[in-house]
Amino acid sequence: MNRTFSTTKQAKIEPLYNRSSTKYTYQNLSLEPLVGQLTDDQLRHLLSRCLFGYTAADLLQVNNESVETVVDRLLEDLPFPDPPLGIDSRDADTPIGETWIDKPHNSNYNTYRLLSLNGWWFGQTLSSGISIREKLVLFWHNHFALKQELAQRADFLYEYNHCLRKNALGNLKQFTEEMILLPATLRALNGESNYAQSPNENQARTLLEYFTLGWPQEQTAEQAAYYTETDVQAATAILSGWTIDETTGQAYFNEGNHNTDSKVFSEYFQGTSIQNEGESEYKRLIQLLFEQEATAKNIVRKLYRWFVYYQIDETIEAEIITPLATILQSNGYELKPVLSSLLKSQHFYDITLRGCLIKNPIDFVTGTLKNCHFQIPGKELLIGQYHLLNYFNNEAAKQGMGLGFPPDEAGWPAYYQAPRYHQLWINAATLSRKQQFVQTICSPEGIKQNGVFFRANWVELIKTISEPSDINQVIDQLSKQFFPKPISTHQLALLKELIMGELSDAEWSSEWQQFENTPKDATQREIIENEIRKLAQTIFMMAEYQLA
Repeated sequence: MNRTFSTTKQAKIEPLYNRSSTKYTYQNLSLEPLVGQLTDDQLRHLLSRCLFGYTAADLLQVNNESVETVVDRLLEDLPFPDPPLGIDSRDADTPIGETWIDKPHNSNYNTYRLLSLNGWWFGQTLSSGISIREKLVLFWHNHFALKQELAQRADFLYEYNHCLRKNALGNLKQFTEEMILLPATLRALNGESNYAQSPNENQARTLLEYFTLGWPQEQTAEQAAYYTETDVQAATAILSGWTIDETTGQAYFNEGNHNTDSKVFSEYFQGTSIQNEGESEYKRLIQLLFEQEATAKNIVRKLYRWFVYYQIDETIEAEIITPLATILQSNGYELKPVLSSLLKSQHFYDITLRGCLIKNPIDFVTGTLKNCHFQIPGKELLIGQYHLLNYFNNEAAKQGMGLGFPPDEAGWPAYYQAPRYHQLWINAATLSRKQQFVQTICSPEGIKQNGVFFRANWVELIKTISEPSDINQVIDQLSKQFFPKPISTHQLALLKELIMGELSDAEWSSEWQQFENTPKDATQREIIENEIRKLAQTIFMMAEYQLA
């Protein structure tokens, strides 16, 4: 099979879905649970929204199960992963292969530890199994958005990362109480420089606008009254006095810098007055914020835009957002009940919602790596492993979203900036980066890190096909695996033409049989790999592949 890849024919594969600002008419707006066994399409939809990509092996683990069984598994608590490891001999306090999280902070080694942290974090997205936790870690990273360059220290940022993971499926009120006093938060949001004598409002404003109540424009039209600058000032006074011990890396309360006056809130909070309670006073503030319906609705809207779709009209607000907010509040802000209700609901599986989201860059990169069975080295090549994982995180960052690099306290604009929302992931620059990424991982050479080449495993991919000797089954099953909705018969035919050219189905079958009979034959293996590589590269560059 000596054929040339035709870029001209590739261009004939037209986008199937036109996901502009179309207003959808949903077939089902019920939060009643879906009953019975999930269909294959429903299961794929659920996994694509809750995981960073999934493989055929992942699918088999939960195939033929009910929605209740699969969602309950996705929401299970898991042990915490082993901590990040030292990967640079210039960090004299941390031998390579040992963790640095229990070592004293040293600014000379901070850069090496940040690289270790980022590589380790990206690695978690690739090894999350059948669990929603890592997807939620990214969701909460977007919600409690802190920039690494502002938080600065690797030990602060590991603690922040651990907080995201520990609380991802826990109690949101407790989560917020813990998050607001982390050293990473105090530093990134200027909380450590908030003194009674010289107030800094950034932390308090972020707490109200992003962490709890949300922006005023996120409220429904009938809510004319909203929090005011008076409330921001009162919250600022309550949070004053917290700072960081640079030696221990711990947050502590300095009473001399705390505003001891009574803090009086606006009519939005019924004129609530909070008296001086010193270092426990911040808990009164958090309690006040979580008593507001606006906080519950803000969180539910964010969850809906992340896992379902960005479009929230009056009907969605009334039928989905408000009931879920009630569930969240009535369960004391425990997150599992509201997530369970959403992911088990009939509305979540509405056929209109399949393939309506554009993948964020982390989803795109991790999903593609899983789809092509890219070989991630183990601890025997630890430095190469971490460098490779950092490379992938940097690639995602160039496409618009890197772990540790939100643009500001609001998070990524694709989750709040109307009217385009997730369409912001696609522009000329990011599309070019995506194409370059696909070309790189699909190249025969692979990616070189620390002197070692790492490649996709195309044979492992083809082995997931039930009848790999049948080229029609290969194309049909891979398209089903890689696309959220069926593509047209015309597109399937074009994909086949790209791979087969003038050759017959029988010739593909013959070559596959030859490979199966002589799997160590390098020439025969190369023939098979080249064909699957071309097919996968074409699929990964199609518009439909951008959707989830």
